[in-house]
Amino acid sequence: MKKIKKVVGMAFCGSLLMGAVQVSANAADPVASTVVSNDTEQVHNFEVNNFREKVTLDENVTSDDLKLNYIKIDDIIPSNAKAVRTESPNSVKLDLFDKDTGALLVSYSETDKPNFSAKSFATVSAGENRIVTTSTQKYWGPAYLDLTVNMDVFVSGGFKQINGILNTSMQVINSGTFTMEDKTMSAISTTGSFPTYKISATGQGSVVYHYTGTFEAGFSYSAFAAGDYSMSGSITGDWYARRWTTMGLSYSVGN
Repeated sequence: MKKIKKVVGMAFCGSLLMGAVQVSANAADPVASTVVSNDTEQVHNFEVNNFREKVTLDENVTSDDLKLNYIKIDDIIPSNAKAVRTESPNSVKLDLFDKDTGALLVSYSETDKPNFSAKSFATVSAGENRIVTTSTQKYWGPAYLDLTVNMDVFVSGGFKQINGILNTSMQVINSGTFTMEDKTMSAISTTGSFPTYKISATGQGSVVYHYTGTFEAGFSYSAFAAGDYSMSGSITGDWYARRWTTMGLSYSVGN
């Protein structure tokens, strides 16, 4: 069994990689109010300035772990993965790490808020429309890429359906002089029409890093070369690093 201090540090390390705010187990503000543990899972509840957050470490990842709040990720679980799940009001984040190296393999997240502009076919008393944002992040060499889909979801009790896609985006989310070329994205209903219960999203494009003489930590020539980027230019002057990337995100809403 791992100590709480180590587990919490791992969870927030994963969050930091994705640009989230770090919360330390030793900080003055957070209070660990509840700890529940068994052989494979540890649950930690925190309260930070009256904002509650629950962090769960699961050493044995199953398909049940891919259920967020409104959606369930339809993806193959990486072998030898452990999951760190972070839940807060209207937000769920799932980071999958390699058990042996601790490297972040892939992240999934979901947030939701009311969609007051939606014109639902039902009365307000029968249900409501929510804007649900789901995304996945993946490491490509020194770059972290994010693929995000915003959608209108109708919810009535235990019933959920996706009324339509609002927008999609794909971008590099860590700092650095990155651009993307020839970028295309799509999100479709796998049932062929809307409303639907299942979405398949894809994104692709070339990640480009241009070095002009100003060093940025973590983005050296050798780091990109080791990450299977195509290198051009002079190692002692201006140079470019390029890599073609593809990302996918398939999920369904559960009823």
